[in-house]
Amino acid sequence: MTFASSIGRLLGHCLNAFGEEQTVEFRPASGSPYEIRGIFDKQYTLVDQETGVEVVTAKPNLGVRLADFAAKPVQGDKVTVRTVSYMIETVLEDGQGGALLVLRQKA
Repeated sequence: MTFASSIGRLLGHCLNAFGEEQTVEFRPASGSPYEIRGIFDKQYTLVDQETGVEVVTAKPNLGVRLADFAAKPVQGDKVTVRTVSYMIETVLEDGQGGALLVLRQKA
């Protein structure tokens, strides 16, 4: 077993243990939507605009396994998590077969 396949199996176990109860719908910019598993979080970030005023903001994100996608997710693709629609703002690959999709809630 290769290191990459071991990491892929580990990511799969994490998604099964900590992933959303309901599957997540992934809607690529081109192509048909399909279901994936993901670990959803509303990560809170402290922002200091060099004004001395600290503001806390939430950036929803979804941890995923890239092997679950027909093509790598990209900025502008959409996901629905817990019946809320989001657009992918940034894709942060971890170099081990996983990625963090930073999301923006659609109005």
